[in-house]
Amino acid sequence: MVFYGRHGVSEAEKQISRRFEIDCELSLDIAAAVVTDSLANTIDYARVFQVIENIFQNDTYNLVETLAARIADTLFESSQLEKITVRVRKINPPVAGIIDYMEVETERNRQNGQSGNPTS
Repeated sequence: MVFYGRHGVSEAEKQISRRFEIDCELSLDIAAAVVTDSLANTIDYARVFQVIENIFQNDTYNLVETLAARIADTLFESSQLEKITVRVRKINPPVAGIIDYMEVETERNRQNGQSGNPTS
């Protein structure tokens, strides 16, 4: 998913929209969905997009770590997902040097509890 937003620590980042990319890997048992061919037995990807878009657009975050965790927690807590991995990339971050992007990843897993360790 691609969004433009004003997330970051510096005043410039809060004033000028930057491009962000969000990847979301969802793991769940799809056996019932395969048998029934029913959306009720799986994840509604349109709803996932809406949740992520709302989180991204309705709040401003200093850290992409916080943004990634908010997305992961919201989707994980409101579904029967077994595991979720969320990656948030800030394209062309404002650093003194040439860098394409910076990325943070966080994961939630029911087998290991809901805690996740953001990594960059």
